[in-house]
Amino acid sequence: MSALFLLFFIVTFSYPLDAEEFPPKLLSEVGIFQDLGDQIINPELVPYTVNSPFWSDGTYKTRFMWLPIGEQIAFSPDQAWEFPQHTILIKNFYLELVRGDPNTKKIIETRLMVKNGRNDSWNGYSYQWNTEGTEAYLLSGSSTQTFVIDNPADPVAGFLLQDYYYPSGNDCLSCHTKAAGRVLGLRTSQLNRIMDGEQNQLRMLEEANIFRVDLPNELNELPKLPNPFDEQKSLQERARSYLATNCSQCHRPQSVSRTILDLRYDTKLSETNTVNAYPTLGALGSTDARIIAPGAASNSTIYLRMLSLDSFRMPSIGSTAIDIRGSRPIAQWITTMGVPTTVSDVKKSAHNVIDLSLNYPNPFNSATNINFQISEIGQTILSIHNIGGKNVRTLVDTELTPGRYHFLWDGRTDDGINVSSGVYFYRLQTEQFKINRRLSLIR
Repeated sequence: MSALFLLFFIVTFSYPLDAEEFPPKLLSEVGIFQDLGDQIINPELVPYTVNSPFWSDGTYKTRFMWLPIGEQIAFSPDQAWEFPQHTILIKNFYLELVRGDPNTKKIIETRLMVKNGRNDSWNGYSYQWNTEGTEAYLLSGSSTQTFVIDNPADPVAGFLLQDYYYPSGNDCLSCHTKAAGRVLGLRTSQLNRIMDGEQNQLRMLEEANIFRVDLPNELNELPKLPNPFDEQKSLQERARSYLATNCSQCHRPQSVSRTILDLRYDTKLSETNTVNAYPTLGALGSTDARIIAPGAASNSTIYLRMLSLDSFRMPSIGSTAIDIRGSRPIAQWITTMGVPTTVSDVKKSAHNVIDLSLNYPNPFNSATNINFQISEIGQTILSIHNIGGKNVRTLVDTELTPGRYHFLWDGRTDDGINVSSGVYFYRLQTEQFKINRRLSLIR
């Protein structure tokens, strides 16, 4: 990475950004790649990576930026950075052709954000790669492509179909909002991280003469978003980071007019207008919906929208797949809001109650939600059984405190193998109770 930085001001960009015909129809004419077939990046591009990545239907991404020669970024510790005219931000998207095998990654899209030279606005462009990976073509509007993905974990079908959405220029700007400063990933809280060479990424950028001012000596005191999947962080930190990255560009002051949510990471939870707030855009099947219902993810529309692919989906465009992994810390965080935290709180649970809700969706294809409530501390087991009574998956087998809990079953066994279509039973068992309910899986 540092070698690329050293070359930053040596090479000149190959395409005149102020040309009337920009962007060109072919990606090969832009100059991002020195070798398009082997996907060798032009060494003048500055690579970067982020702390909390945006969900893009399970794709891998590489990120680069290009600044006009002699131009620099106006750094801000807690606000959007200011970029010079003609700045280009580049993201390459890769999809696994064999599910779970990163060695089968194939490039499918290159996306550009370009600050135009006439005002302070940005333009978004999407290039769709051909099957051979030898050229990418500028799209005039949005497009959807279906990929056949080998799925060794499914012993029956052996494959799955994944739709991938290529956004239009207007789609890009619907997420890269003016209120959020248009540029989302290139900011202090996202880039403030230690790289493999044990140097802070911000310091590496500073040494490449990217910024107009010197950075503070203590970079660890600057804002930093946690990785939503870093289990060394608290559930609240992880969940708030995910929501900040995926939702706050719209859900913040002076942005979306239909809601008053503020999901920025540093906004106090009590000021986000979410906790115990009634939703204004539908209950999504919940009988007692809140935007966040403490202790009950199944009644929290902020979570339920993540599991939807219809008009209630969030984000509303640009995604055709549910982020199962990303939804887990959100559900767990909401659930723990209602869990007693002291011995005296536990003793206040006067009634011995156990409740196992109906799973949803049912029937399901990729994943289903299972919610339950217990009122006494003790060993709790939540398991999945086939119609013959054989245990195929144990979701929970531990001591739990009183409260409401939520878990997802992704249709896999304990060994990670996809089970076949059919009727299954989910069982909740404590020291005093055992409850069974039926669910259906359709592949």
